[in-house]
Amino acid sequence: MSPGQSVQGDRLIVFGRYPVPGKTKTRLIPVLGKAGAAELQREIAEKVL
Repeated sequence: MSPGQSVQGDRLIVFGRYPVPGKTKTRLIPVLGKAGAAELQREIAEKVL
């Protein structure tokens, strides 16, 4: 492959946030509490990965 050429292929990038209580899923904190929202974030990340 010469300089400037790119490799074609499928890629997947997953963005996530470390499940810190009070910092993730903030819209769900009123329903789940800070710890519950952080736990949900952790569970979602585990399922995705």
